[in-house]
Amino acid sequence: MNRKNATVLLPLLMLGSVLMSCGQENGMEKKTSTASKGMYRNPIEVPTDGREIADPSVYKYKDRYYLISTQEYPRGGDGFRVWVSADLVDWTFHRSVPIKGKLNPMMAPDLAYHEGTYYLYWSVDDP
Repeated sequence: MNRKNATVLLPLLMLGSVLMSCGQENGMEKKTSTASKGMYRNPIEVPTDGREIADPSVYKYKDRYYLISTQEYPRGGDGFRVWVSADLVDWTFHRSVPIKGKLNPMMAPDLAYHEGTYYLYWSVDDP
């Protein structure tokens, strides 16, 4: 076989083998989705007294989980709300954490743990 024929034939053989392998079953089971059509709803119910929970974050401390969120307020809040749970399903309102000052509105609270201390930080609209 001359070099010109090999240059054309070899890539065609390689392409053919790749295409054939794509169509073969490789012993893997095909899975179909069992998700229903429609809107997904989070199964966790957090009592809110008619208020919304925005920007939630969940943290574990000892044997409890704590959820902190933005307190309802037009475009943020003047503090944060805290819920507590033992199982991540049943939540109880723990307290509001007001933050005083000219930092309102505050949004998206988060915690950082460093060398034995928790630090609370958040976003503000106009620093």
